[in-house]
Amino acid sequence: MRSLTRHLQRNSHGTERNLPCEACGRRFGTLSDLRNHERLHTGEELLNHTHSHKEKNEWICPICRKRFATKRYLTRHTQRHGAEKNLPCETCGRKFRTTYALRSHIKLHTGDGVFTCDKCEKTFVQKNLLLKHYQYHAKEYSCFCDFCDKGFYCKSQLLDHKNTHTGERTFTCNICDKSYLARNSLSTHKKTHTGVKTVNKKYKCDVCGKFVVKLLLHLQRHKGERNYLCHLCGKKFHEKQTLLLHGRVHTGEKPEICSLCGKEFARMTTLRVHMRTHTGEKLYGCKDCGKRFTQSSTLTIHRRYHTGERPYQCGVCEKKFVSVSLLNMHQKAHF
Repeated sequence: MRSLTRHLQRNSHGTERNLPCEACGRRFGTLSDLRNHERLHTGEELLNHTHSHKEKNEWICPICRKRFATKRYLTRHTQRHGAEKNLPCETCGRKFRTTYALRSHIKLHTGDGVFTCDKCEKTFVQKNLLLKHYQYHAKEYSCFCDFCDKGFYCKSQLLDHKNTHTGERTFTCNICDKSYLARNSLSTHKKTHTGVKTVNKKYKCDVCGKFVVKLLLHLQRHKGERNYLCHLCGKKFHEKQTLLLHGRVHTGEKPEICSLCGKEFARMTTLRVHMRTHTGEKLYGCKDCGKRFTQSSTLTIHRRYHTGERPYQCGVCEKKFVSVSLLNMHQKAHF
């Protein structure tokens, strides 16, 4: 009888759904159902649940060193290392181990069935990835840095971050004893021993034929307008986040600081590239001569010496150069 009562309350038989969700408009018959639904927008339920796993990732894959909360998840993951990729994508030819993975990938080409964040318009191919993304908007951090008060969702993220303040290289390679400030830097380094390539996966755009890393964002540039306007210079952007980063050009704000030399940067991506000058990491190698570089852009310029390509031409004497910086240096001789 008690189970029947709970069922009737949950399904609201005979009751009107007069309680609307302010985020999406969906209506509910009981306050508890509405509260449970609202967690899909705030990410609250997922955040609380994932915190129970964060500190228990004790099961480590012996092949790629990825961590898992349970032995069952680890077993399922290790099976993927041995499984063959026999399911090809008809658009770009990339192969997958499971039908589910293939279907999720196809959404990147079609744009169908994607989930969009109503706060920043970022898109995802799976609903659970969108819910996880909502954590970053909820800002419900569980621990904070003693040096700069930056918040994190788990202690492992905080420990990685603290190394940028102390300069302590706590992550050591068990093959060559080389040490690093961050866990992901160590993972990238270990692939130099295993021979695993670190090249970003790219997807083909059906509109222009280009191969890009972020296809969904690229497609928005074909069909979407630049709705985010900079009121200082009039420049428009596809994304709100890009506009915010652009704003630092006008304000001179450089919030990202190198903990080793104190140099300041406007973007975290630029800081990460800079950190390689301290760690000595050179991820990009020339396939013609083997010379390695810390930045992909430097490798691109270097390869032009092999191909003979010189895309930057002087408007005065028509001499050509491999990079803009060399062209600018040359043009000073004319003026």
